[in-house]
Amino acid sequence: VPYIETRGLAWDGESMWGISYSENRLIEINPETNEILQRIGIHAMPRAMTFDGENFIIGEVSRRELYVYGRGGNRLARFEPGLDYDGIAFGDGLLFINCRMDNQIHVFDYESLDEVATIAYSGLVGGVDIDCIEWVGGHFEGKLWLNGDNHVFQIGYDRHWESWLAQDFEWNVDQKYSGIAHDGYNLWHGMRSETNWYKHSDGITEVH
Repeated sequence: VPYIETRGLAWDGESMWGISYSENRLIEINPETNEILQRIGIHAMPRAMTFDGENFIIGEVSRRELYVYGRGGNRLARFEPGLDYDGIAFGDGLLFINCRMDNQIHVFDYESLDEVATIAYSGLVGGVDIDCIEWVGGHFEGKLWLNGDNHVFQIGYDRHWESWLAQDFEWNVDQKYSGIAHDGYNLWHGMRSETNWYKHSDGITEVH
């Protein structure tokens, strides 16, 4: 990729997208050819991102506001979730917001932005500091993936929002905030100090 300081990744079903904190850019790449398809200027110091099925939700350095962008880079909306966020993820009409202030994932109805639940995880990850998160609907043993320094955790939850650890493993990410995404088959992460994104097996046989 053209820039260091990746602070978020998201998969839109066709392309892998990422944000550069240092260059204020939204980047689209073809995952098959590694061709850079777009480099789009966005707001200053972006951090954390997810894809809501149509548009991208991207955070900013103060961790107070979230911006919504279309695939062409047009800013569509801005909102405040009401807490200092870290990683964000989207799935099943819900916005999942990781908050390192209380080591919980706060779950919001995306349409109303009402908080509907929290998911505790600190004890499951041994107190590891978690930043970026991802939601994968087809991973029935655990739909949430949590990125820590040099480690990733798969977390499941039930309809009562009780959580469990499905699996965990080491990987070569250099910062917990460097982004995490899933392309339908494999996990990806960015890097703070390299112009590389990495793809890893998730250890799961995907069914599509």
